[in-house]
Amino acid sequence: MMKKGFKINFINLGFILLSFSHLKSQSINEIEKSFGKKEYERAIDLSTKLLLINSENYEAYLWRAKSYFHLGRCDKSFEDLNVAIKDSSLKSEVFAYVGSCFFKQNKQEQALQYFERSLLEDPNNEISLYQRGYIFGQRHSPAAPGSRTHRR
Repeated sequence: MMKKGFKINFINLGFILLSFSHLKSQSINEIEKSFGKKEYERAIDLSTKLLLINSENYEAYLWRAKSYFHLGRCDKSFEDLNVAIKDSSLKSEVFAYVGSCFFKQNKQEQALQYFERSLLEDPNNEISLYQRGYIFGQRHSPAAPGSRTHRR
């Protein structure tokens, strides 16, 4: 009899773990959809709920950080990016958003450093390629203050 109970509990545990895994992927999909629709507050709420279930879901931290960034709340974005960086597969995107936050705060040199770090992780990171190009373009634009061809 004891073995039967163990089998049932093991099966129940497997079902619970499978359900949790499904919930996690479904939740990330919902967060991603909200983000894509520019429903940043909703994406933050969904991420926060998912993090209450699993505080080590680094992808949820990244989505919440991205949402905070788009709402202009770089302070909150930095907090979540500092946690999301623990997942090495997210490094390029994390560095790109750290750079974007610095860029938004007019800290060009710091931004550039993080765009470069992002590109070391993924040479095709579109955010970092674009932002780095923009910064270089501003520096070398004929109309840029301080350039040789700048007219007063």
